[in-house]
Amino acid sequence: MTDQVEGEEAKHEHDYFIFVDGAKVYFETDEVTGAQIKQRAGKPDNYQLFLEQPGRPDKLIQDQELVKIHNGQHYHTVPPATFG
Repeated sequence: MTDQVEGEEAKHEHDYFIFVDGAKVYFETDEVTGAQIKQRAGKPDNYQLFLEQPGRPDKLIQDQELVKIHNGQHYHTVPPATFG
């Protein structure tokens, strides 16, 4: 896979892209894991990843979960909670 984030041109006509915390992130395949999405977006491993679903609650994506991405989907990350 080619690492590409917003601001860089897609090198392949068939690249897929999603948004993670507002940044455009490219993939060469439409099936990736939650961990791959976080890695490509430069997010820490311990953050949680959510798929934004308008009109419905956001869906938690587990690190090992394989998801089929669609161009333009929006995801957001949440840092681990600290209490005390």
